[in-house]
Amino acid sequence: MRMIEKALRESLAARVATPPALDDPAGRAIRRGQARLRRRRAASGAAALVLFSGLLSGAVAGRRAWLLEQAGERGGPPAAAARVDEPAPPPVVDVTPFATGTGGAATSRAPVGGSASRLRTAVEPDVRVGNAVFTAGGERIDLGGSAPVTAVYRVPAGLVYLGDGLRLQRTHTQSVFLTGRPDGWALSPDGTRLAYAADEYLTVGDLTDRGLTVRVAVPIDRGVTPVAFAGDKLVLARGGQFDFMNVDGGYSPTWSRDVLAVYGARSGRLAGLVRSGESACLAELSFKPAGLAVERVGTCRFKLTAGLGARLSPDGRWLAVPGVAGVSLVDLDAAFAAGRAVDRAKGSTTKVIIACPGLADPPPAWLSGSTLATANAKGPLRCRTDGGSQAAALPTGAGTGWSYVPRLSGT
Repeated sequence: MRMIEKALRESLAARVATPPALDDPAGRAIRRGQARLRRRRAASGAAALVLFSGLLSGAVAGRRAWLLEQAGERGGPPAAAARVDEPAPPPVVDVTPFATGTGGAATSRAPVGGSASRLRTAVEPDVRVGNAVFTAGGERIDLGGSAPVTAVYRVPAGLVYLGDGLRLQRTHTQSVFLTGRPDGWALSPDGTRLAYAADEYLTVGDLTDRGLTVRVAVPIDRGVTPVAFAGDKLVLARGGQFDFMNVDGGYSPTWSRDVLAVYGARSGRLAGLVRSGESACLAELSFKPAGLAVERVGTCRFKLTAGLGARLSPDGRWLAVPGVAGVSLVDLDAAFAAGRAVDRAKGSTTKVIIACPGLADPPPAWLSGSTLATANAKGPLRCRTDGGSQAAALPTGAGTGWSYVPRLSGT
């Protein structure tokens, strides 16, 4: 640059044959060049400053996200929303929901709603084969995660399943990580709420297509797991005993030793199984300050260990109880109205139990308040509460080793 300036001065000086004047053309040209150079340097410096600021902000945001992720994986109270496709922590224990009328009550499918990219719905149930769900509409949905899937439920927001953790599959390609493998979990009858126990916390939240929005996370003793939702109450289990707490928190232990199983909500109360001497009787339970109380007792036609794999119908009237000889469809309205007298009455016209020629495996799933999806040696089967039954077909593409995907929609 200096050589150019010198050459320009000498050229102009030679042309005018006098020293440069105050109105110096060469000086003006040099000054204009220097001004342009300064402007370029200033612009370059500003751009560099903006770039550095952006990089610094990105680094701070990245550091913050990393800290939040690390805090969530260290086992404190869960964050208020789940992240998409977050790697799951290592498995803790292979636990599926207790088969009650909430986490286990089953029908075919729930509406996902929204755009056409959402999971489609159908009248017939979905089935699961390994880590894939086959729908009645002929679709195959591959579930995300790196571990074998052990349980799947269809809810309004998509598919909730247990694999390397609890996840929500909301489209064909996106899964939302909800939490690592819990010690126990339960879904509400309408599929809009989730409760799980992990790291000595009991977490209750709302399920949406964005993930889980936590409502409450309270410390609990080890071994306490959620079992069933019933309105604003959440039933808990621990070592064969049962209790309940308010969904929004507040809990005073009142464990019951006489309740053997809880199947789910029924008109503001619970359908369950209670101990009666050497028998196990169906019972309608209510929530009292002193704990779960027996309001009415129904049939006692069960062995002491029977009924733990039962499924409550969506309307709470029928209980499907798998057994060695088939599936028994128990009319709870009739059972509780007649009480134990129905067991003693010979030739009673009260029809409490309807026989269904289904198997215990795969577990049955309710398609409606009057139709149960089950299977026999020949394949899928539908049993009705009026005593009828008929063969059914599997979705296209489903092979052996299939199981029903229960639907939770509250209807």
